[in-house]
Amino acid sequence: MAAHELICCWRSVMAAHELICCWRSVMAAHELICSGVRRRVGDGRSTLIWGHPWLPDEPDPMVQTTMPHELDGSLVSGLIDPTTGTWDLSIIQDIFDQCDVDRILKVPVTPVYEDSWFWQGDPSGNYTVKDGYKRIVGSFVSAPGTFDKWLHLWKIKCPAKWRIFIWRALSNILPTTTNLIYKRVDIDPACPMCGMLHENVVHSLLLCEFSSLVWNESSLHVPSVGGNDFGVWFANAISILTEENILNVVALLYYVWKARDKAVWEGSLLYPRTVWRSARTAVIAWRHVHPSPDHHQPNHDATAFQEPATAMRCYVDAGYHLQSREATVGAVLLA
Repeated sequence: MAAHELICCWRSVMAAHELICCWRSVMAAHELICSGVRRRVGDGRSTLIWGHPWLPDEPDPMVQTTMPHELDGSLVSGLIDPTTGTWDLSIIQDIFDQCDVDRILKVPVTPVYEDSWFWQGDPSGNYTVKDGYKRIVGSFVSAPGTFDKWLHLWKIKCPAKWRIFIWRALSNILPTTTNLIYKRVDIDPACPMCGMLHENVVHSLLLCEFSSLVWNESSLHVPSVGGNDFGVWFANAISILTEENILNVVALLYYVWKARDKAVWEGSLLYPRTVWRSARTAVIAWRHVHPSPDHHQPNHDATAFQEPATAMRCYVDAGYHLQSREATVGAVLLA
């Protein structure tokens, strides 16, 4: 067999294999689709009374009354009064059990429209992969111990990027080494700040040796960490701290993470005092731009991080001489 024929044969085999895989996927999703698809009744002329899911879901979208043999294949249009365009109550009560009677009467009919299929739960009635996934895994329900004060979070008066960062931390989607390994990222599991293994959100923001030093520098009275759930800790913080302290806490968490990123990407770690001063300076600047009517900043806030009067100043400059290709640098220190 010629090489060209072998290639054509192989392509045919691969195409057939892809078709089989596609068909298997369709068949695997068949039960899922059937569980969520419903029939919307219009004129009732294409909807089977027994055989189509057209009733309210409780206890089941199918008619529960036993089907008489002579009504096999009957359509919903036979239950609609052609004169009034509404349900024919006498026929329905003669055929169905009372539970089905009550369910049928809840279904609206529109004789000027044809019957149609729709996906239950979607406002537009269209099936999406997202809806299918939700039907498989179920709706997420917060387990005991997880954060549930989202309204309090979004009401914190602070820069939007700080709130979004806290949301990411509470949702456990920060790129800690543990989360990255779960995502099949081949990295060193050690914390980039202290070197301990298996860094997670609580460790990086609260328990890491470096993070602990930053919190000690801040002197903020924050709740102690009683477990490995950042949501529990932050919920306690919201409950006991004042608005001003919450702002400081959010800022410090954000800047601790920035210091962590600097350790990852630049291989350097700031002094703990520098991290706290950066966070506090950011808070003061934000308060200055967004003053609160009932907020009175202490007198020491405006000068909290000003350099002392006796501090030295250093001016530096550099240059480059094109012809000689020599660089120059100079510095002047003023007391």
